Amino acid sequence: MKPNLLSFLFFYCILLLISNNTNFCFAQTTNSSYQIFDKNSRKKWTIEKRQSELNNALKFAKKVKDTEYIIKSYRLKNALFKATKEYDSANYYSYKLLDFGTQIKDSLTIIRAYKYLADNYNTMDSVNLAIDFYDKGYTLSTKLNQVPDQLRALQYTAMLQRKIGLSFEAEETLSKAIALIDEQSKKEDYTVNLIGIYVELGILYKERQAYEQALVYYKNGFDLVENKGYKSTFLNNIGNLYLDMQDYDNALENFNASLDIAEQLKDSLKIARVMCNIGVVKYHLNDRTSVQDIEKSLEIREKMNYLLGMYSSYYKLAKAYQHFNQTNKAKQNANEALKIATNLKIGEEQLETLKLLIDLGNTSHINSYLHLRDSLEQIESSSKHKYMSLKYNYQKEHEIAKENELKYLANKIELQEQHARKIMSRWGLVIGVIIAILVFLLIQNHHKRKFLAQIYDTEKRIAKQVHDEVANDIYHTMNKIQSHTIDEETALSDLDKIYQKTRDISKSNNDIDIDDHFSETLEELIVSYKKEGILLITTGISNIKWERCNKEKLIVLYRVIQELMTNMSKHSKASRVRVSFHQKGHKIAIDYMDNGIGTDFSKKSGLKNMENRISTVGGSIKFESNNNEGFKASLIL
Repeated sequence: MKPNLLSFLFFYCILLLISNNTNFCFAQTTNSSYQIFDKNSRKKWTIEKRQSELNNALKFAKKVKDTEYIIKSYRLKNALFKATKEYDSANYYSYKLLDFGTQIKDSLTIIRAYKYLADNYNTMDSVNLAIDFYDKGYTLSTKLNQVPDQLRALQYTAMLQRKIGLSFEAEETLSKAIALIDEQSKKEDYTVNLIGIYVELGILYKERQAYEQALVYYKNGFDLVENKGYKSTFLNNIGNLYLDMQDYDNALENFNASLDIAEQLKDSLKIARVMCNIGVVKYHLNDRTSVQDIEKSLEIREKMNYLLGMYSSYYKLAKAYQHFNQTNKAKQNANEALKIATNLKIGEEQLETLKLLIDLGNTSHINSYLHLRDSLEQIESSSKHKYMSLKYNYQKEHEIAKENELKYLANKIELQEQHARKIMSRWGLVIGVIIAILVFLLIQNHHKRKFLAQIYDTEKRIAKQVHDEVANDIYHTMNKIQSHTIDEETALSDLDKIYQKTRDISKSNNDIDIDDHFSETLEELIVSYKKEGILLITTGISNIKWERCNKEKLIVLYRVIQELMTNMSKHSKASRVRVSFHQKGHKIAIDYMDNGIGTDFSKKSGLKNMENRISTVGGSIKFESNNNEGFKASLIL
């Protein structure tokens, strides 16, 4: 027995040694193959060495079916090719990542692949493909409740929509992002996103030349920013807004504040940018030291070899010299600007520089200017057309999917009903018909009484409005005239105010255009309540099938929304209002929400009027509110 035991122990030790050695060798192979993923190691390698090591890592990961490192390899491949601006190759591995994520059913990897593809196509100026992949990423991240990915996709989509001139679509996309942040319990986690959204809204309104509204968003962003560098950038942007508004004193004040921070941070890029802008303000104020400021910015940018910044300095120098009637120097700097713009292939900048040279008397550039302008307009028009086609096809696919789902449900219900009808007796059908007729007559009679009561309430309300708002004002004005305590100009002003009140009462009770353009009529009504200090968001109104609704329902809906918006304008003190429309089968759902002071339901007979109106056409409305906690209304029609 003893020799057998010794033999067993001997062979066991040999096997253990072999096993440990094998594991050691595998670990050594693994560590060696995956060395590319160590940042410190790959920093020392050339691009060629990195690609070679990554190829080996990917090959090894596939061999041992290491899912984690297959994903890491595809991701790093995308990053390395992006770094060398080989975007086709970067996309190749991003598609590989997408296929692999789909194969292993890893939704987070699929979202990441969509993001890489969208970013790559964005950099390549393939706007339509970029928007398509951002939209796919948004849709999937919404299903998984990945809020950061949702917000990122919405922000980049809005930037691209703005880029191709779809300004209002971009605003709607950003409004959706703000609404998403509002829904989160920890809004402070998304401060950076909110700052980015405010910046983009500021740019949108600036491009529409709605400078006051743009200023509101830039200031909102500035208030949220803590980083000094970002504060300097916001101050510079605000200065540019005032510059566009020709408010040169405020522009200079903000540029100087931005420059102070940039100099504290010793940020040469920011210093050059702000100095250049200060020079622009100064030449508008006829201060000849403006040229020195712009030349200093050019000197800094030349040292940094920052070509786009150099273009800006040369162009603004040319504009300054043009302002001071030094045409030769203006031409000289404009030509330098044109060289850089041509070299960088930046079409808009080439176009503005060619126009400046023509204004300076250099007519030889006219043909180049016209050719370039036509080319840029054609490119912009093509991008808009392609994106609108993409958007239309996407919406069409969703509509078809919904219709198929409804058809499936309808067929299922039909089969159930057929089965139920077989069980029903003939007498049961007769009784059912009789009951249905009686119920219909009762409901019709009830609605008729409610409708008459509503007419009476409306007449009483109009009479009270005329008495309280018009008659009293007329009486006071007449007294002033009879007692000679009012001059002609003031009397005319008072009469104009009375006229305005009369017109408002008339407008709130006149006929409504519901024939073919109810969507536009309703949108015009809501937009008419938009004023400074109120962010008014409307979503989904164009997706509703209004043609399915009869005239009575549309009139009631219009009046209820009119009353909601009027109450908001007069009483709520709200700064943010959202009205959302949803098609739910054959019904329409409208959600109204504001962040105002709320209401006391016990004192609001107007809310009861709305309930009465809606009930006359078979709809319902619910209200939610607490003092100083906003107001909500949910309407089903």
